[in-house]
Amino acid sequence: MVFVIYGKPNCSNCENIKEICKANKKEYIYYELDTHFKKEDYEFFWKSVEKKNRQYPIIEYRGFLISYKLFMEAYLKEFLGLEEIH
Repeated sequence: MVFVIYGKPNCSNCENIKEICKANKKEYIYYELDTHFKKEDYEFFWKSVEKKNRQYPIIEYRGFLISYKLFMEAYLKEFLGLEEIH
């Protein structure tokens, strides 16, 4: 499974998730804001996420788009194969 990261320049969260992927031998594709996509392309996504959880990058995991904060809270253990989250 290829992991897709939609990030932005100079984003520590974006660098962190790429490092997590590398360290755990997870394949990923990184797309950068204003180079590969525009903010407007994902406006629908940000409107669906609570303001407190609106942090780049947007992560495509298991067919869903997830904000960085929600991914780190709810899916990181599953992503690393530590435990299944139900």
